Formats: sequence, C-alpha cells, structure tokens
Amino acid sequence: MKRLTFLLLLLPTAAVAHELRPSYLELVPGEGGRVDVVWRTAVASGAPMPLEVVLPSRCKPVAPPVATLTPSARVSRWTADCGAEGLAGGTVRVEGLDRSGTDVLVRVGGATLVLSADVPEAMLPVPGEGPGASAYLPLGVEHILLGADHLLFVLGLLLLVGQRWRLLLWTVTAFTLAHSVTLVIAALGWMDFPTRAVEAVIALSILLLAVELSRPAGAVPSLAARWPWVFALVCGLLHGLGFAGALSEIGLPAGDVAVALVLFNVGVELGQLGFVAFAALLLRGSERSPARRFVVYAMGGVSAWWLIDRAAPIVLDFVG
Repeated sequence: MKRLTFLLLLLPTAAVAHELRPSYLELVPGEGGRVDVVWRTAVASGAPMPLEVVLPSRCKPVAPPVATLTPSARVSRWTADCGAEGLAGGTVRVEGLDRSGTDVLVRVGGATLVLSADVPEAMLPVPGEGPGASAYLPLGVEHILLGADHLLFVLGLLLLVGQRWRLLLWTVTAFTLAHSVTLVIAALGWMDFPTRAVEAVIALSILLLAVELSRPAGAVPSLAARWPWVFALVCGLLHGLGFAGALSEIGLPAGDVAVALVLFNVGVELGQLGFVAFAALLLRGSERSPARRFVVYAMGGVSAWWLIDRAAPIVLDFVG
C-alpha cells in the first residue's frame, strides 16, 4: 500500500513535467574571429526556460539577436566578434541551470559538451578536440528519466503484466525493440513525422492503457491483456518517434552520427531499465492493493489532460 502510494505521489509531478528537453547552443567559428551563434531554449508551460548564455568576455555581439518562437523552443541567432583569439581557450557559461531542471548541449567545432546545474560552464576546446558523440549517452539517460509520458507508459505495462516475470521480460523487450527501430528511422531522416501529432498519440496510448487497467476483475481478457507484448510493440513504435523528435531538435554531430545515435539509444535503455527495476520493486506483491486503483485513475487523468493539451493546437490549426 505504501509503495503504491509513493508512486501515486509522483504522478502530480509527471502531470507538469511535459518532457523537459535539453537546450542547445551551437557556436560556428568563421573568419576574422567572428562566431555565428544558435541558441535554442526549451519551452515549458508556454514560456522559454529562464536561461542565459555567457560567452567569453572578448566576444562582443555584432548585432542584436534575432529570435523565433515555436511551440517547443525559442531559437535565437546572432553573430559575435571574438577577436583574433577566437573561441579556443575561452569559457562558455549558461546562467539559470540550477533553476531549470534541464541541461544544455553545446556544440563548437567538432566537439560536443554538456552543461548542467552541477557543471554550468566549460572551457571551449580547440576545434577538432574535446568530447564529441560520447555526450549523447547521458543525454539519452536524461531524456527517458525526464520523459514523464514514457515512464508512465512503462509503469502501466508493469501494472498490466503483474508478477508474470517472463511475460514482463518479453513485454519490456518488445517495447524497447520497437522504439529503438523508429528512433533510428526518424532520427536519420528516412521518415518524417509531425512532432505534435506524435506526442498527442503517445498521450492517447497511455490513456488506452489506463482504460485497460481499470477493467473490472473477472472481465473477459482483452487482446492487450492476453498479448501485452503485442500492445507494447505497437505503442513502442510511437514512443520511438517521440524520442526521435527530441533528438532532432538537438541534432547529431557531423561525422559521428552513427556513434551518437547508438549512444543516445543506449542511454535511453539504461534509464528505462533502471526505472523498470525501481518500479518493479515497489510494485512487488501489490496487485490487490487498494492504492492500485487510485494510481490507475491518476494515470488516466494525467494522460487525458496531456491528450487535450497536445491535440488542441492541432485541432485549432486545422479549424483555423
């Protein structure tokens, strides 16, 4: 009872967590010490994250930034003059990471860095040096652990399968394989899917799972109850498109696309396995706990709100 109540207490956080994605800073050195800057900050609750880029003190903006706002991010572009020294050896810092709950991916030359609340600044490497694709492993872990919708779906699968451990293994494996396939396909640009529609359908998959879990005891088993791995496989294809949508906003490093993609996917799987182990431990022996029904109802309420929130802009665009 207490363990399920603990999971229930996590759901309000999930309701507002709407996929905090890393922000992205790209620095493109040019001639004469000039640097083109692309600064993409994630949008949460309709407003850009309160983050500010601080370039090396010798870098002065040539003109004011030009900003565009999308439903998922604010993108600012400007050019800075860093003098004869350029960027190499300077320090880049992002203010506000301690309040944002997200990270910043920094790409400069051939290097990729990750700034976080614990490490809000870093020395800029000489072009061609420094970490590259390896930064995508922790990004994958972070993405799944901050992706409340994906975690909520995995939690629903655990509740659906219960203590049938072999079936649970097959179900989680099917979900993993499916979202790995569509992640690769979409991230490499082989197929293009509208991000907002994908996120709305992901919310629908969680709602359908909550409806399935709310069926009364003794009811005729549905297809999802009899073959949960098939249900997980189909829905996993959708969730993989969600992962790819977040990755496409960050981009993949030129020359290291395959390695970065593999590491990002491995990071997602590591985070997912950690959550599965944690949740399975909490759910052990709780199939008949009264709190289970409250968790299922909360899951349904959260997913229904996500579905409305994500589908409304699509409907308004269509009507308008």
